[in-house]
Amino acid sequence: MTEVKVVVLGRKPPRPRRFKWLRTTRIKQAQPKPGTAFRLVKVAWWIVKPRRASWALASIVAIVVMFGTPHMLLTYQCLWRGTPGQRCTACSYIGVQGMRGYVGLDGNCPLIMLLPVDWAAVKKQFLTQ
Repeated sequence: MTEVKVVVLGRKPPRPRRFKWLRTTRIKQAQPKPGTAFRLVKVAWWIVKPRRASWALASIVAIVVMFGTPHMLLTYQCLWRGTPGQRCTACSYIGVQGMRGYVGLDGNCPLIMLLPVDWAAVKKQFLTQ
């Protein structure tokens, strides 16, 4: 007699295929065009849906609105050179919003800083185009 060796690959049966509705072009043309309210609800639902991309985008937008955009120190001007804990009078940062000047609360210039968004400049840039 021959021996039969049975190997179990998985316990669950395969998932059934989902039926895809096929819409013809005639049916698509007969449907009314969605309005702006429907589109806004659709965008809001896309944001709220638990997907990694939408939550990542929402968290980035929240960080930018609450804390600002990241900028890196380009140049600085302090009273004395080489003295630790010195007070700086001018710090120039470059980042998403271009070159900006900012001095920290203690008169220091951190290497990377989250600067608040200049909403007036953003509004001006988008309205002029």
